[in-house]
Amino acid sequence: MQFLNDAMINAQNLSVHVTVYNPVRPIMERLKGMERGQLVLQASSRAALQKLLNDWVPYLRENRLGQKVKWVVDVDPLEF
Repeated sequence: MQFLNDAMINAQNLSVHVTVYNPVRPIMERLKGMERGQLVLQASSRAALQKLLNDWVPYLRENRLGQKVKWVVDVDPLEF
């Protein structure tokens, strides 16, 4: 969970227009012997989210913890 905490802090510092929720463990916490966790981000505009992701993903790739864990960015677009 340290990786998710670091990712959360970095995302919060990158944008005030994107809401970053605390890391949570999913219902199926372990899958195939691996622990899992989720970090949820929410933005009211695509532009704000895309700007954050453009700056954030390189940070995650360079993070030493990010190189030791398997992580995925999954964008789920919802429009109302």
